[in-house]
Amino acid sequence: MNYSYYNIANITLAILADSLFEEALPNYIPFRVTAAPSADITLLLGSDVSIHGKEIHAFESDYMHYRFLKGADSSYIIEFFDVNTAHTYLLETNAKCLLCKTNIKTSFENCFVLNNMLMVAFAFGAIHHNVLLFHASAVEHNGQAAIFLGKSGTGKSTHAALWINYIQNSTMINDDNPAVRIEPQNHRVYGTPWSGKMTCFRQNNFPLRSIIRLEQSSQNKIEPLTPVKALAAVLPSCSVMHWETFDYTKVYDLIAELITDTPVFTLHCLPNKAAAEMAAETLTKE
Repeated sequence: MNYSYYNIANITLAILADSLFEEALPNYIPFRVTAAPSADITLLLGSDVSIHGKEIHAFESDYMHYRFLKGADSSYIIEFFDVNTAHTYLLETNAKCLLCKTNIKTSFENCFVLNNMLMVAFAFGAIHHNVLLFHASAVEHNGQAAIFLGKSGTGKSTHAALWINYIQNSTMINDDNPAVRIEPQNHRVYGTPWSGKMTCFRQNNFPLRSIIRLEQSSQNKIEPLTPVKALAAVLPSCSVMHWETFDYTKVYDLIAELITDTPVFTLHCLPNKAAAEMAAETLTKE
């Protein structure tokens, strides 16, 4: 096994895996960098990991069941149950996800779960580097970025596609999990290796100029949100262990900083060209 290094939102991810890692998960190739002097987050495959600690949270998705356990030393064991294969895999992390270990032995053992583990490790570890992983779609227009939030099924991907099709000089940044680095008056949106069903794995970044929460409606209307409503709109789209007070408070503070100089809107919309033009016009004005 050898280390491979990847830069995602200026966070160095080191992965100790077999030589087939990039063949199993080619979505990481655009983010590859040469050997780094140090890593912010490290994942070791083929580790001896076992269940221990106290269960603190569990939830399910269509494809995966998750169970979180916490040890006395503030380490975590995250259990991934793959619904499709009915197999269970484990991820062990220290308190800030700086060092992560999995009992997955090879890159091809379960590519879907391994990719999911890496996304989880990054999401929870990146918080401590002022980077938030959003469940959102993100596009770039004339060198400026907008991200689209909303519940699953709201139409984030559809709206992003409308920009690509109808708004000149627009490109997709990421269609499922863009990262946002939060720095004073310089918040930037980054592509990541996790982009849902769309093949959009790009090592790029752009200044964030607008956050738009989508709501389906019978007519197109856009409205700016007050700081309180903006915070309530943005917070649910960020990946965080909400039951962990320190992490949740950190995310809360980062979002509060983000929305002080980034306008947040609700776009009540139809899935049509006019909705994209309305949102793009607002972005241009801002």
